[in-house]
Amino acid sequence: METDSATEADALVTELLERWRSNPVTFASTWLCYALPTIIALGRGEELPEIAKSAPVKTRWLEAALALIEGDPREAARIFAQIGSLPDEAHARLRAAEALAAAGRRQEADEELTLALDFYRAAGATRYIRQGEALLAAP
Repeated sequence: METDSATEADALVTELLERWRSNPVTFASTWLCYALPTIIALGRGEELPEIAKSAPVKTRWLEAALALIEGDPREAARIFAQIGSLPDEAHARLRAAEALAAAGRRQEADEELTLALDFYRAAGATRYIRQGEALLAAP
């Protein structure tokens, strides 16, 4: 989705989810979280909980992904932090900041945003730095 190739991204997400449906013994791990922002951006997140029911092992990665899908990005960030996945934690914190700002909870939003920006600045992720700074500057 970062490249605005929604049709191509949707085809890849369809293939990924179909493969997981047909082979649910595949552990939900980093691969799921790599695809998660695209799955969400395509509006396909509602498919994950149903597929996850068939997963024989409920991993922390799966828990974090489901928390993000179910609208609890702060919980997702907490789980990603426990796992040690800094990029996924930062992504979840940025989503949390957006949701909190939209709900008028500016102080909490800024706290999440500061944590996300700390990672993005250290990583040199300029696109996300710009996105976070724009949210930080918004009223």
